Amino acid sequence: MEEKNDRCIRRTKNAIKNGLLSLLKTKPINQITVRELCDLVDINRGTFYLHYADIYYLLETLENELYNELEKCFSNHPNPNEVINNPHPLLSEIFSCFSMNFELTSILLGPHGDPAFVEKLKKLLKKNCEARWKFLFPAAIADYYAYFSSFVTEGYFGLIKHWIQSGMKETPKELVLISENIIFNGINMLKSASINEKERRENDIL
Repeated sequence: MEEKNDRCIRRTKNAIKNGLLSLLKTKPINQITVRELCDLVDINRGTFYLHYADIYYLLETLENELYNELEKCFSNHPNPNEVINNPHPLLSEIFSCFSMNFELTSILLGPHGDPAFVEKLKKLLKKNCEARWKFLFPAAIADYYAYFSSFVTEGYFGLIKHWIQSGMKETPKELVLISENIIFNGINMLKSASINEKERRENDIL
């Protein structure tokens, strides 16, 4: 009986969460009411308040779940030497996390998202990057850590935002390869792609 009740509670919570995400696609959080959400998922307000204090607490719950998942990605790869020599496993885990939370992430990074939470995620990435680099390169000038981590953080979030807004056409594994190419090869990647495309067009003409 208890297991049945637990399943019922999980289904109700999932319905409420999905309902909020559906509404956030069309309007910001401050224009969504509990009554509107309850009507959408066909529950009474008492059921909503049984699980959540208000709409903002519900959104915070969703954000915290994503934050904790991303934090776990970093804790699963604590060795700076392993990450710097082979960033693929960590990056793959991070991109997979965003992929599995596609709907929430696309909303948070969209016009009705939560800029404060996005900044919180950026700080998480920046903090972990700086800690690893300071361990690996302790003699570097202090400001360089901040400059480099800011550059990498903004770059990764720009990459993730474009990936999500373009419909996640690439798999997390493919996005890892793209990001590694950008970091390690930079402009050479664009040069190579440009040369290959030029050669392809010339061959098509011939």
